[in-house]
Amino acid sequence: MKKVLYVLVTLCVTFLGAAEVKNVNQEVANALSIMENKSKKNEFRAGVVLGSSIVESKIYDTKHKKVVYVNNILNTLVLSSTQPYQYFGYKAVLLKNKDFNAYSLPGGIILINDGIFKYLENEDQLAAIIAHEIGHSEKNHGLASADNQKLVDIGETASMLVVGSNVSNAYAAVGSIKALGMTYEAVKNGYDVDQEAEADKIAIDLMSKSGYDAAEFSNVLRILQKTVNDYGGGNYPKDRLERLNKELSKLDYYEEDANKDYRTSRFRKYK
Repeated sequence: MKKVLYVLVTLCVTFLGAAEVKNVNQEVANALSIMENKSKKNEFRAGVVLGSSIVESKIYDTKHKKVVYVNNILNTLVLSSTQPYQYFGYKAVLLKNKDFNAYSLPGGIILINDGIFKYLENEDQLAAIIAHEIGHSEKNHGLASADNQKLVDIGETASMLVVGSNVSNAYAAVGSIKALGMTYEAVKNGYDVDQEAEADKIAIDLMSKSGYDAAEFSNVLRILQKTVNDYGGGNYPKDRLERLNKELSKLDYYEEDANKDYRTSRFRKYK
């Protein structure tokens, strides 16, 4: 439990700053009100608290060159999103974890394992992964899952939290995220098939509008299949690659990208 609270505090300070995090219990309490008041601010708070229950690895400093690089890609893609604004802006958090994975949390927070750099071949493939996670955030899949699963009982959970009494209540609150419908399992293991397919479709659109080679998304899936023997997990469409290629075939044009080699060389600096 100490690990959970440590990550919670780290994420709060990472985004809000030490001066803003005066009471961790209060931040948790605010996040727990998300299902009653789905403001952008509460979505963000919920994302931070939910992230604390998922993250099991150390977090890179926000000023680290690799973190800056990943966020530059994120910000480029977000410019073409239909939902470019979040309470605290879109933020990528880079985790010191060697697994091939990334997660989208409420409030525009995207967790990315640095292990993906080992497997990917170029920047466009990294952009595909980030664009997919933006797709989840754009459509608010995290909180949509909470609504669909009917896991929320605000009254019962609120009674578990005595704000400001002691730290142990923060532990209880974080542990109750699942009951509040923050969809821990959906975030960590994948959303439902339709949501994953929708995020893939959005990713292709974001990549093509941002100047990335959207066809590299297919290569990401091939790498994923080779690495973990599936296309992302049980909640992803079994015909994910076929669906993706069908969407790629709808692109209006394809031309040789003279800047792709430059982007690839830039990516290799961080492998």
